[in-house]
Amino acid sequence: MTASQFDDDRTLPDLRVGEIRALRTFRLSEYGYLNPVGYTAAGPWQDGANTARCLGHGHTPAAPGCKCGFYAYGTYGAACDYAEARRLLAVVTCWGKVVPGTRGLRAQHARIEAIWLSSRVSPRLARRLRQRYPSATFYRSRRLMLRRHPPTRLESYDPPGLESCERKLRRPRWDQRLRWEIDRLRLW
Repeated sequence: MTASQFDDDRTLPDLRVGEIRALRTFRLSEYGYLNPVGYTAAGPWQDGANTARCLGHGHTPAAPGCKCGFYAYGTYGAACDYAEARRLLAVVTCWGKVVPGTRGLRAQHARIEAIWLSSRVSPRLARRLRQRYPSATFYRSRRLMLRRHPPTRLESYDPPGLESCERKLRRPRWDQRLRWEIDRLRLW
């Protein structure tokens, strides 16, 4: 894959009335599919519009009081709760019924607008992704992607934190820190 196939200058889509831009990450399959990180029963996202379904209650997602709908984060720092954000980050456009939260939102409909791929994603896998998601704009620069496709800031979001995503992802989990402390005490 050549550099010209990334960070292209094609015309960027304008948001339509009622659409919200947000961020999310995915588990990247070896076949170039973007799968949800936590909820695997839904299967991979498709190119273009995706419509959520509530499998348990049969109502229209995203319903208040239910956990159905497409989840997306309002800030880059919030998206970094998932280690997958080190490898792949996507800007998604959400619309329909939307339930805003303090860190992001749940939406009835969503489409992938832009995808950032780290250098850890092989050229072969990047090619497969571009074939599966031709309507998305691909970037090797996360900063450029976020500048060209800025997330929509909703009033419900918590104020942005000062901690960088990279530092947050390197920080060990509390259970890992506890194990390290126990091992250190055993050495004394």
